[in-house]
Amino acid sequence: MPQKLTLCDTIVLRAEPQYYNTYAAYDWKTSGTEFLTNQEYRALQHVYNKAADVREIATVSRMNYDTCNKFLQHMTKGGYVKTVEDVLKPSPERAIIDSELYDQFPIPFLSAPTSVDIFVTSRCNLRCVHCFSSREDKGNRDLSIQELKSIFNQLERMGVMEVRLTGGEPLLHPEVRTLLAIIQKKRFRKVLITNGTLLDEDTVIRLKEARVIPTVSLEDVNTEEHDDFSGVTGSFKRTMTALNLLQKHGIQYGINCCLHKGNLNRCEDIIKLSIRKGADRIAFLDLKVVGRMKKHREWVPAWNVYQ
Repeated sequence: MPQKLTLCDTIVLRAEPQYYNTYAAYDWKTSGTEFLTNQEYRALQHVYNKAADVREIATVSRMNYDTCNKFLQHMTKGGYVKTVEDVLKPSPERAIIDSELYDQFPIPFLSAPTSVDIFVTSRCNLRCVHCFSSREDKGNRDLSIQELKSIFNQLERMGVMEVRLTGGEPLLHPEVRTLLAIIQKKRFRKVLITNGTLLDEDTVIRLKEARVIPTVSLEDVNTEEHDDFSGVTGSFKRTMTALNLLQKHGIQYGINCCLHKGNLNRCEDIIKLSIRKGADRIAFLDLKVVGRMKKHREWVPAWNVYQ
């Protein structure tokens, strides 16, 4: 019996003929990308949620058998395609865009976003001076599990490559365990934007099982400066505990750091600390004078200092 192949569940396919005739396969686990021809895209699309042998794939994609076989061997070696024996659980069918819609716009555009932020809750246990939220003036707002299921399904069908869970503090969502269990099965890169203070051993293990990549806020290497910026004493110590746990469990994670008057001269120290704690990346962000930041303008450096 001929060997059957299927697309790996970490792969997102994008067909953007209206955007410079672009076809691509994106691996959200490794962030690797393979650009494809139209025929190669059709070959992978055929095994998006089913298994087929090389001859069937070649016929559907209208590729020469030897060319198709060579392409699939290459994609198997790269971790985009795998051989299967068991019956597959079908993924949601991809949304189909009416190609005539593209003709109504004068410039090329993508059929769907590459990355989407979802504000799952307004709850937060810190009072960071730069937060755009004015949550102290409003009641808490949580997206329900039903709403989140619908959103995740729609984004998966659209071929969105990355979904970032944010807030508020997303770990304060009252049904965060259910949320993680649902998103674990989705075919896109999963990122959790967190202040890190609620990351204990159990939560870190759950994030690893759900294949969720945390991005943790680290505002300084100086304890007092970090705590002053976050508005809560002890937050630096709890964030350090979180980074130690992430490193202990070998979890890929990133650091977000807001640049302000107090830490501008310690950027190198922040980078060194992040490397020691095993962070895969660090992003330095500028401050926007919105929300709570309007009451704390003294933290904002002059624009020429940022430059």
